[in-house]
Amino acid sequence: MVRMRFLILSFSLFFTNVVIGQKSFEKASKEIDSLLKKATNKNPLDIKKSFLLLNQALELAEETKNYDKEISVINELSRFALTYKHDLQEAIRYVNRIKVILKKTNNNPKYLAEYHNSLGVIYFNNRTDRERACKELRTSINILEKNKLKPNKNHLNNYGIALLTEKRYPESLKYLKQSFANYNSGKEKDEHNEFLIMISMNIGICYSYLNQMDSSEYYLKQCLDFSLDKGTMADIYKSYTYLAVFYQENGRNELAESTFLMVKGKENQFPGELHTKAQLYEGLANALSELGKYKEAYLNREIQHLYEDTIKSFDINKQLLTMEYNVELDSLKQGKQLVELNSKISEAQLTKKYYLMLLLATLFLSGFGFLLVRIRKTKELNRISLEKELLEKERVKQEAEIKLLKSQETITSKTIQLSIRDQELDKLKSSLQHHLDKSTDPQFDDLKKFLRLAKASEKRNDQLKFLDELVKNTNNVFYKKLKEKHPDLTQSELKLSLLINLNLSSNDLIEIFNISLSSLNTKRYRLRKKLNLSNSDGLEDYLMNFQFVY
Repeated sequence: MVRMRFLILSFSLFFTNVVIGQKSFEKASKEIDSLLKKATNKNPLDIKKSFLLLNQALELAEETKNYDKEISVINELSRFALTYKHDLQEAIRYVNRIKVILKKTNNNPKYLAEYHNSLGVIYFNNRTDRERACKELRTSINILEKNKLKPNKNHLNNYGIALLTEKRYPESLKYLKQSFANYNSGKEKDEHNEFLIMISMNIGICYSYLNQMDSSEYYLKQCLDFSLDKGTMADIYKSYTYLAVFYQENGRNELAESTFLMVKGKENQFPGELHTKAQLYEGLANALSELGKYKEAYLNREIQHLYEDTIKSFDINKQLLTMEYNVELDSLKQGKQLVELNSKISEAQLTKKYYLMLLLATLFLSGFGFLLVRIRKTKELNRISLEKELLEKERVKQEAEIKLLKSQETITSKTIQLSIRDQELDKLKSSLQHHLDKSTDPQFDDLKKFLRLAKASEKRNDQLKFLDELVKNTNNVFYKKLKEKHPDLTQSELKLSLLINLNLSSNDLIEIFNISLSSLNTKRYRLRKKLNLSNSDGLEDYLMNFQFVY
């Protein structure tokens, strides 16, 4: 379950949205919700417009003293600052605005809990201080319980996920299940089963960490059922993918293949989710490879690489837009500072006696300020130009890699053509052998002998190819068990051990390694020494203790 442990990263932590009951807030609440929806549904590369919408929502919430909505907008602004500007301090500054609400409400425990929950989410998503994240989220729940308030589903889910990343699995499962029960007992329901899909997946993953695979499979299937009931196409695709990865990681490759194929090819029905799409093709390629369907595995691996290249390009574009937005913000701040400075100077022009002095001061400060702005802007533009050049080099490199992948696809096509020709040649040889078998003419004896030798040579080549594929597969049980007990063995020594375990003769080993008999005996001697075998211990008998499965 190695890869399943990373799937949890694709689930975002939920912030609390508390519905306001006062009729006087209804109109403002709807408008704030609309602005929030527009901001979060925007193209993630359109950072500037999203920030403008969120600031409009924040101003409206502050004007109407709608504290619940104000906290929701603050949380979204802090998330944007962390995700797109990569500025932890700015994200914390946004969350600290909740302290103003606390002063206005005499430290209302509900809002105090929200403050600690928001801090915990910020530290969790920043991935630099997960211990602090757990502490803040736990504090949030403690405050509510101390004041006899019931923690909502999002507080419990957030803390459960934080515990999961800290490998405190039994505690994590406890809070995730409480969150699930809290949702089922409450009146609040979401339109597309979004929370049910997320919490079922989290519980399923937590059970996988506890090696309770039956329970893990149950909740992953439940996640799929919720997706099929009301979820979006993206939810259905993701649920099938995670369930199939679960099967593949547990060695149930045929079931994994059929599960992957349920949604394969439906990527164009919804935008985004590039990591999930890459995950599907990676898992499918692994399953097909384990089933021996190497050509199909290769084709799916190529599609996986194409999605990964797209993700890299997307990240590069996002970095460029983030840098440009930060430069624009700095320019606006500098411009605002200059305007404020000129305004103060203008207000100071109260008497004719100091008119000339103030005018000269204004000109000097404006010119000096303009010069400083020009110098800073020039330096910033030079830095951006250099970073763009580096990113352009990276893009060219990626294009070269894609071109190489296409050439490899051409090689595969040629290989298939050669395979077809080999099949036709086999048919001709079979037909010739059939006629020679019927003939008793002694003049065909040499030809018959040649065909027998050719057939024996082909069989030998097939055996060598099979052995080569076998020793290249380092994921078989024999390799893993032998490597676990003797971690200092080299790849060549592991290969020799596997071939000896297959009862290959010394002549076979000499031919495979392309060495002399004396060199082979030296390799066997060194292998025995590394395995700590005495003179009375048989090398073949010892290696038989390690089960061979491929």
